Amino acid sequence: MGRVSRWGNLGTSTLVEDFGRPSVQVTATARAQAKQGAAVTKDFFVEKDAANFDLGPDTLRTMTDSGWAHPSPSANKMVGACWAAWSATNGDIAKASKTWLSLLASPGTLLRHDESKVRGIVIGTTQWGIFLQPASIHKTRGHIYLLVNGSEPTKFLPIFDFDGWRAVKPTVLSAAGVANLIGDCSAEAGVVFMQNGRGSKLQVHAAREGFKLLTKSFLDKLIRHEKLRFSQGAQPKTVDDCVKALIRHWVPDATDDFIARALEHRCGKHIDQHLANQSVLALDSNLDAMMHLMEADDHEALKEAVDKAKKNMSEDDLNPKSGGERRPAWTARPVDLSLCATLDQGRKLLPCVRGAWLGLDQKRFTRWTATYPNRLPPFYVTKSYGPKTGLTIEQALVHCLKQVWAWHEDLTGYECPYLWPQDEFAEDG
Repeated sequence: MGRVSRWGNLGTSTLVEDFGRPSVQVTATARAQAKQGAAVTKDFFVEKDAANFDLGPDTLRTMTDSGWAHPSPSANKMVGACWAAWSATNGDIAKASKTWLSLLASPGTLLRHDESKVRGIVIGTTQWGIFLQPASIHKTRGHIYLLVNGSEPTKFLPIFDFDGWRAVKPTVLSAAGVANLIGDCSAEAGVVFMQNGRGSKLQVHAAREGFKLLTKSFLDKLIRHEKLRFSQGAQPKTVDDCVKALIRHWVPDATDDFIARALEHRCGKHIDQHLANQSVLALDSNLDAMMHLMEADDHEALKEAVDKAKKNMSEDDLNPKSGGERRPAWTARPVDLSLCATLDQGRKLLPCVRGAWLGLDQKRFTRWTATYPNRLPPFYVTKSYGPKTGLTIEQALVHCLKQVWAWHEDLTGYECPYLWPQDEFAEDG
């Protein structure tokens, strides 16, 4: 595609208006002058007298001077990413101008597309697209895990719309965790991730992280892209204002706590201080042995960190056997399956939404059924229990409840307040 074609496509597209710039109108006078001028030939932009071309005697000296601006490594990478995005969109200027939506997928995210069946771990993100390492999904013992195949090449994918994209933060498994999951201590599985739930829409997932890869200019573009309207004087002016407006747009029922956590994610301050203190205290027993393996000033700094962690921890945290109740690292409330065998007890665990329903058939099919309100038809899930399925009545109930809460989280952004038993995982098709 030549320069004239590119300018022609740009002139007929809405790119200028999409960025809030005034469009350039072609006047009748300009058209008349263009007809009188010479036609643009195929070699119009080709230099025919290159031998006599000269940049000047000081050009090379200026460009090699230390004050001359050179592209950084990241900027050089953008050149290839830009061209890859242009090629992937087949030169469609409408799609290529929206590849900055790729910034919603942060590195470390498990991303999948419902229609194309693309699935993998995001290992890099640019405004032109994402670098995705493909991963295959496996199920064993009720668990869902993803295996990254290092021999399969990394893919570059531009994201120019939200449709069909789902995202979730996976958990990296240790070698011992992989052996326990697969049931083979000699297994060499490579890099394995545990899938945590069904995930949510890409934009909702990005909202939970406070749109942490989007700068102010991209946040403004996202607001224009979603055509958000504000009353006079209420337009978002700061980064936090833009993030809050977008969160309320995609998660209408977001609480102040939800927004505060999202802003913490954006600033990199979302740290479980209790877990951080425990990690430092784990080094206390080996502190003396590490003296000969570290520089003196580094060892002294580590001792100070341990002392500080001890001061921050309560007596019950430091001595869990003393009878005090230790503060849990996970704030969700564990569910006691022994108290969930009746219909009334199961219904207490449903989301507080009008239309959410749970039923129990103990005579004909021996199964639980649950529905969640949605545009017709409503979401529906059922799970049988008994000797044919090998599930207990409590396990079948947990399967239905986890599915209902997954729909609730996907549509509202509210996280499930219950901590389900670790040996029960809802399968994700």
